[in-house]
Amino acid sequence: MSRRLAIRGVGVVGGFGTGREALLRALATGGGPNGTIDVETPEGLKTFPAYLADASGIRSFIDEQKLRRVDRFTQSALLGACLALADAGLLDRVDRTRMGLVLATGHGALGSATELLDSILDDGDAFASPLLFARAIHSAAASVVSILLGIRGPCLTVSQMAMLVPMAFSTARQWLLEGRADQVLVGGVDGYCKVLGYCRERFFGEGNRGPISPLAFDEQTAVAAEGSAFLLLTRDEGVPPRYGYLDKVAVGRVAGPTLGLPEDVLVLVGADGHRHCGSRYVELLPPTAQVAGFAPIYGSLPTGLAFDLVIAALACERGLLWLAPTAKDPVISSQPTVLREEVEIGNRPIYCLKLDKEGWFGWVRLSPVDSKFAVHPDA
Repeated sequence: MSRRLAIRGVGVVGGFGTGREALLRALATGGGPNGTIDVETPEGLKTFPAYLADASGIRSFIDEQKLRRVDRFTQSALLGACLALADAGLLDRVDRTRMGLVLATGHGALGSATELLDSILDDGDAFASPLLFARAIHSAAASVVSILLGIRGPCLTVSQMAMLVPMAFSTARQWLLEGRADQVLVGGVDGYCKVLGYCRERFFGEGNRGPISPLAFDEQTAVAAEGSAFLLLTRDEGVPPRYGYLDKVAVGRVAGPTLGLPEDVLVLVGADGHRHCGSRYVELLPPTAQVAGFAPIYGSLPTGLAFDLVIAALACERGLLWLAPTAKDPVISSQPTVLREEVEIGNRPIYCLKLDKEGWFGWVRLSPVDSKFAVHPDA
């Protein structure tokens, strides 16, 4: 049995807009924050730019009555999942007995959790909101998505911060290869709330203002963001998939001076403007690698790698990787080549890579239909 997985659909929502066409427009014209957030600090009210998602489009897919008690965080996850199903032509499919769901989230339902704590402080634990309690659980979003979309296969929430997206895709791949499901919706979602804004300001100060420069590792430039990004995966059934193949996932600890990637590797790096996580990308990649960072399109959030995977899938479809709109050059002189213009990828695979400051790495490899890795994924 082939160990490659077919990518049948993508769904995405973020500060750039809703759907693959909105993402393509942002990639063509350059991204940037679409809104602002107000943060109350001991020094007074401060305003910062932000990438804010509009999940109101979910009402095109789910009856409004069913959404009455669903928070914005979960609505964003629902919208990304519905868009991926629609893109794959499976939105009207009733029987989803053999479909699985893996949802990655870093901050989870932090907004509902802090509202729950506020209700306890205001009214006492005997009168705390049961609705907020249900929403505050990290796995609540995946439960709501599976219930409203009738997904009856295995369902899992992954919430381990830096490596959560590679682990989510590793799990989805294992389910499909083991025959536990025939299709798997897998992706990431994160939201914004006032407490998160306050914490970011206390940790990063004026570094929240951007513009995001993912490859300028001497500065803190991350800008708060929210949104969701999903892929629909199936086993390779012999029919060439629209978005190519997901053929390998790797997660582990860095054990040497490099990650052992090919010399001419094409990498979308998960650097999103956080200074303390960024510099190892240059240290561990081959000097002949080609790299791009797309955080300026979607912002800084724990599940950013899921957006990179959607961008890589679109590149496999179109045979073209767009210019990465990085604001500044890397400051390290010994460096891989930073992409400055559109690149025809041909049959080259794309690695979506995430590193953290604790020495962990995770990457997911996507390959066009005619790539050698699509045929021999363990090469």
